Amino acid sequence: MRNDPSYPPLHKNTILIWSKILAVPISIDRRVWTMAMDSIFARPAEQVAYRLAQLADPDLSLPRPRPHEAAGLASGYSGCALALLYAGQVLNAPDLTESARALLKQAADTTVVHAIHQPGLHNGLCGFTAVLAEFAGQEPRYLPTLRRLADQLGTKLLETTRSRPGDGLPFTAYDLISGAAGQLATTVRLLTMMDSPPESMSNAAEHLADYLMQITDIDEHGRPGWLITPDRYPIGFSWYGERSPHGMYNLGLAHGLPGILAALCTAARAGIGGTPVAERVRELALWLSEHTCETATGPAWPTAFNARPGDRTLEYDPHSRPARTAWCYGAPGVTAALFSAAAVADLPQVTEVATAALRNVRHTNSHDRNVFSVTLCHGRAGIAASAHRAYRMTGIEEFSRMRDEELEVAISHADPTRPFIFADEPQHGEYIDDPGFLTGAAGVLLSLLSPLDPKRTAWDALLFL
Repeated sequence: MRNDPSYPPLHKNTILIWSKILAVPISIDRRVWTMAMDSIFARPAEQVAYRLAQLADPDLSLPRPRPHEAAGLASGYSGCALALLYAGQVLNAPDLTESARALLKQAADTTVVHAIHQPGLHNGLCGFTAVLAEFAGQEPRYLPTLRRLADQLGTKLLETTRSRPGDGLPFTAYDLISGAAGQLATTVRLLTMMDSPPESMSNAAEHLADYLMQITDIDEHGRPGWLITPDRYPIGFSWYGERSPHGMYNLGLAHGLPGILAALCTAARAGIGGTPVAERVRELALWLSEHTCETATGPAWPTAFNARPGDRTLEYDPHSRPARTAWCYGAPGVTAALFSAAAVADLPQVTEVATAALRNVRHTNSHDRNVFSVTLCHGRAGIAASAHRAYRMTGIEEFSRMRDEELEVAISHADPTRPFIFADEPQHGEYIDDPGFLTGAAGVLLSLLSPLDPKRTAWDALLFL
């Protein structure tokens, strides 16, 4: 078993040499170039995979998920299991697949002591069920468990008490991470993946689509329902109050309107909600593509638009400061939602805006990007995943090159002395050894696998809905 601790570590100097070689413009056959790129990404992917596989041995002392997050997608064993499932397929490594099964079992076992109470995609039952569905798609023996869990999930989603739009609500009510957007996308995905899905899932999907339609309605005062008032700002997000003292309209894929748009796209494609949902996708896509902040090199989006004092209507400022260029906030995440919406609603003008914005990311200098981590949420792997998705949807070769450029930089940060080779860096110089999907090594691994097998990337539905 190569997941033994004695397996040779990734050599950082070798990676740096590879990166420098690839930076030199040379003329070689396309097939040779592809082989060279594969070798660049395959070696670190393999190394990270076998480091993560060691988590399957409960006796090894490693940084592990916190007990109350251990079953979740974002930071738990199920996210690591998902990464190893794909690594086993792409790298043709059955032992990694076996480790993936073991980690999925660990995730399930933790729920005996720490039950999953939240229904969210990245922190709750939706995420665990979505990962189980990925395993069931490969191995039918998981199907009976998936059917039982899907029925439980549908029932839970229908019974969940939801904050109604009006005078402001928390983003956790509707966002991709914890709220209705991630939940809707999960139910739609399960409905399309399962034969004879439980009725509770179909009812939950209709219910969630209707809720997001309410969230995106405009009230009699001219306020969109996704208004977040200061009393609803999350604890620890002091910068919310500093930037938006009277309220905000969040524009991040993780917590704002783009996540809602992406979720409604999944519903529209599945025919859920009928014409009203399809028309709302069109309206939101056009609005988001028209409400940008222009930079010297192209369109971008701020973290949020402020609410005006008094009536708290949305204050559009085309001169707003662009957000960081990441999956969670900024153009990489926003453009993913716009590409989906453009395809669903046949909006070539929206595709043009999204293309220009993602190209703008590629040409933005590192200081203005404000991205220094390597992870999916706020780092290079997330930008690479966004570029790869754009490449698959548009066929624009520039985006495949952008993906590879971001991954090369990520690889240059590999550190074989750390448990999982890649560590999260939430603040400059602050490193956290996280094995997880959203802010850890499992997410980096999945991004590294994308250029090795570009068609085997269904996992990114959990990132972009």
